[in-house]
Amino acid sequence: MSASSVQASTIKRDPPADPALLKVLAWFLILIALPFAWFAFSRAHSQVSSHSWPMASAEVLSSSIYQRTGRRRDWCVKVSYRYRVQERLYTRNRPGVSIVGNSGCDVDKSVVQQWLSTLAPGSAVLVHYNPADPTQAAIQLVGLDMGDYVLCIVPLVFFATGAWGLRQAKKMKPL
Repeated sequence: MSASSVQASTIKRDPPADPALLKVLAWFLILIALPFAWFAFSRAHSQVSSHSWPMASAEVLSSSIYQRTGRRRDWCVKVSYRYRVQERLYTRNRPGVSIVGNSGCDVDKSVVQQWLSTLAPGSAVLVHYNPADPTQAAIQLVGLDMGDYVLCIVPLVFFATGAWGLRQAKKMKPL
């Protein structure tokens, strides 16, 4: 055996890819993308459409200030308010539309304290409510921020990667 044939036989080659495994991974990415996309796009839609929702008067039930723990050390307002839509009474405990986000928060404590001073218990505030679902309401409207855009892009990337994986698996020969 010559030296070149010994070297050639000791070179490691990557094992052939398994198209079935690639299909499973691709479908996993697509299935993960769907609920993620629903959450991201419904959150973004609510934040954008809330600016055109009708308004009602609300009564502040309680309000306080707290500082977030963790990476972001923002100051936030915790507020509870009650409002009436078509003779039905609703109570909400969030200043904004979304269950996650920065509504009612700021890095500057004085900004949050100033807003808190307008939210004394018993005071009246305006609330924007979703006419299709009056349980969805906000006393502070926010627009889309960079986090919202990223939240919408991530499931699109997952879906596109999954679709690409399915196409690649279709081109491969089975093991």
